[in-house]
Amino acid sequence: MTPDRYLAKLRRLGQLSSRERLEGLFDPGTCRPLDPAPWDWDAAVHTAEGAVAGAPAFAYASNFFAREGTISEPEVASITALLARAAAARAPVVALLHSNGARVEDRYAALGANAELFKAVTRLSGVVPQVAACMGLSLGVAAYLAALADFVWMIPGQSFAATTSPNVVRVATGQATSLEGLGGAAMHAGGSGFAHFTAPDERACLAGIRDLLGYVAGSRPAADPPEADPALPASPYVPYDIRRLILTVFDDFLEVHALWAQNLVVGLARLAGRPVGVVANQSAVRGGAIDATAARKASRFIQTADSHGLPLIYLVDVPGIMVSAQEEQAGILDAGGVLFHSVDTAVPRVAVVVRKCFGGAFVMLQARQAGGDRVFAYPGSEIGIAGPEATFAILHGKEYQVHEEAERFKAATLGMIREVPAGARQALEAGIVDAIIDPAETREALIAALAEIGTPARPSLPRIHPDYQF
Repeated sequence: MTPDRYLAKLRRLGQLSSRERLEGLFDPGTCRPLDPAPWDWDAAVHTAEGAVAGAPAFAYASNFFAREGTISEPEVASITALLARAAAARAPVVALLHSNGARVEDRYAALGANAELFKAVTRLSGVVPQVAACMGLSLGVAAYLAALADFVWMIPGQSFAATTSPNVVRVATGQATSLEGLGGAAMHAGGSGFAHFTAPDERACLAGIRDLLGYVAGSRPAADPPEADPALPASPYVPYDIRRLILTVFDDFLEVHALWAQNLVVGLARLAGRPVGVVANQSAVRGGAIDATAARKASRFIQTADSHGLPLIYLVDVPGIMVSAQEEQAGILDAGGVLFHSVDTAVPRVAVVVRKCFGGAFVMLQARQAGGDRVFAYPGSEIGIAGPEATFAILHGKEYQVHEEAERFKAATLGMIREVPAGARQALEAGIVDAIIDPAETREALIAALAEIGTPARPSLPRIHPDYQF
């Protein structure tokens, strides 16, 4: 196939070439190729530098026309050179992937080269923002390059990411599967959590990446939030969409992992122009309880925000850790442990207890005892070691099982438990909460808190293994 016929095929499919992808990412007129032979059709990867919203950025794009975009020594040399330039400039890197993985015919040369590439990418992690987009088929090495990025974009019906192809799966295991089922955008956005964002087409994907980089690599002038009343339900147990509150507090909001673990909402926002990360319980889904998947979602996002200097704002409305045999089998203890590790951040952490916080989910509370910086609570919010139902089960569960009038006993006992004060005022007196604020004061309280905290120096014990330095 000639380049002209290949371009005609892309046009029929509504897709772009590697060069068009790079030029569409950068500001008009700023895309400068870094390849020795710019836009050579025989090169399986093209690299470029330019500007995104006026700020320096670097990107590379697979050229599927050349050996299906496979990666071996020449491609690794080009990409690692680009990564070194990005590290020196402290500028973000975008990978526009469309590759059948490692170049199998190069055998050990490709194996060694790709190991070198993984090493370079991982050492750059946390040094500069890294964004990947699976623009088409992304198998093996290409899929893992996306997995190493801070954020991953996919396009339904066009993007596919997997460790290998359905043919190899069938030969190796006898299992028949489709490319969509194995690694399509819908599965990765809502099932595996591999994809943070989806876009309807390539140009929307590139526009989305540009918007995303504005949060992790810059700031904007402050904007007034919409004039809206979050109108919290009177009862802390009535489901409520936490996005309604988010949109009244922050300048804007870009939700991350919107289709995965929907009992927790995470995303990037600006507060008086300052980029921040938001972690919020979503009571409208599973009551906002923390399950294994939500814990993994929170951990991943918190670590990414921390690595790029984004203060974290927690909006807490959590009945506790999800309890069931299925959750234990799903690894809630392991995922919860990782979540507890993730709160050891260098960036400020501020929490607002919106309606309730009970039990093991106190990791969301960010009290000073856990190393947080500020905790605010709304009047009437409930805070405790366990909710009423859990307290009843712990203290009176055995008696309930043998009581002659079990349900009447339970109702009466729960009534007495609920009469014991366990609210914001008691938490304030115990030093768990720093201040009780009106919901209408949330934005101003958060802005003032971040201004007071500044950039705290968090002392920590020396680590056995030092952090990597690029």
